[in-house]
Amino acid sequence: MAGNPLESPRTRRAWWSLTAGALVLGLTLAGCAGVGADPDVLETEPQPTETPTAEPTPVETDALVETDEPAETEAPEATDEPVDPRREVAVAVIGIEHIAGEGIEMRSFVAEYIGEGTCAYTAVDADGVEHVAEVAALPDAQSTVCPTTYLDVAPGVYEVVIEFSNDEVIGTSEPVVVEVDA
Repeated sequence: MAGNPLESPRTRRAWWSLTAGALVLGLTLAGCAGVGADPDVLETEPQPTETPTAEPTPVETDALVETDEPAETEAPEATDEPVDPRREVAVAVIGIEHIAGEGIEMRSFVAEYIGEGTCAYTAVDADGVEHVAEVAALPDAQSTVCPTTYLDVAPGVYEVVIEFSNDEVIGTSEPVVVEVDA
């Protein structure tokens, strides 16, 4: 290849690419440097500023009443009940039914938690009397089981709820109504 190296198309393309890149870089740097900017604005020495001052406001002292007794204030009322720090879990009812000669049979489990705790079975009669049985929960491979439990109660209609609790979690089932025949 004798002659001018820019005669080759490949060399010419490279030369134009480098020239265009250099031009873009030069324009970018010129824009960052503030070419043509007002030199007074670019000055970095601090300029004195005027400090505002506050004027005192006179207060009428005749309107003030002095007293030796503290002002009466009302004690604030608590608006929220204490919050239980334990995590809520769902207690699922497997079955609640009347078994003749046995009483109310209750079965449930906690699907969201595997661990020990207490299952409290509560049946409330029409007069509001609570009949309670507590049993130890049994953790298994996939849940915590509240074992089958019986409450021996008089004939009537009862609303039954099952609560599981320990130091970490607490949960209560939806109420189930059961009728106990004579």
